[in-house]
Amino acid sequence: MAVYEGKFIVEGRHYEWLPGEWNKSPEFGPRKQTIPTLDLRHITVVQQAPTTTDTYIELRKVHRQAWTVSWTENAPMDLFMRDHLETLYTLQKEFWIQFDDEMAREGAILETIGTEYKAYFTPTFPIMPYGSIPSAATNYNGTVYVNGTAQYTGFTVDSEVGMVRFNSALTSSDIVQMAYSWKARVRIEQCDIRPGFGLARHMYVGNLMFMQTRPDYENDLFPITTGVTTDDDIYVAANHTNNSYNNIPWGDSRYSS
Repeated sequence: MAVYEGKFIVEGRHYEWLPGEWNKSPEFGPRKQTIPTLDLRHITVVQQAPTTTDTYIELRKVHRQAWTVSWTENAPMDLFMRDHLETLYTLQKEFWIQFDDEMAREGAILETIGTEYKAYFTPTFPIMPYGSIPSAATNYNGTVYVNGTAQYTGFTVDSEVGMVRFNSALTSSDIVQMAYSWKARVRIEQCDIRPGFGLARHMYVGNLMFMQTRPDYENDLFPITTGVTTDDDIYVAANHTNNSYNNIPWGDSRYSS
């Protein structure tokens, strides 16, 4: 299995109309304040969430992420995708999106902080097992590498914050890598879609902001494999029965109840 390249997956529907720009919205980034002092130095205060039992988890739990996404005349969307996104916006519905071209990794180098050398973080998050789908979910075993050697035991993964935590400490010279897919549950915070090329009811351009929300593992539509390319190609998830979280070993137990 592999990542879903060339697809922008919205609520279980695979679109081939990929966005031209994908950026993390800075206004929803970490909150910090830098104050200059009289001795020409400065004090920086970073807002953090309360400490949890999982060391370093609070470093990525300080905020919800948001992504600003643009479709341009060089990368437009069709009428069907426009209708789908605008409906989700007007309903303020929460749903899953997946864009592995930009956010997933096949051999990401993970970073740690401090001197514990147990907690390592992925470049993007939230994450899911590499290439997994609800009907044939895989776990993270064999997708984490230490100095080029695949790891099958001795670690846990927090999917929401993209953290791999080893049972035993590594060393400062160890290199940790990981292959993972990316997936986020969101709602559309901002929506500005308009006709492109001067042709109404044809191709569309515009900007959206996807705001991260609390994950709902019980309602994840089965990702269909056929891209929607014309107005007549309306595909819905044929196998969209609720998938039990317990059958999807993402290693994140905080939302299992």
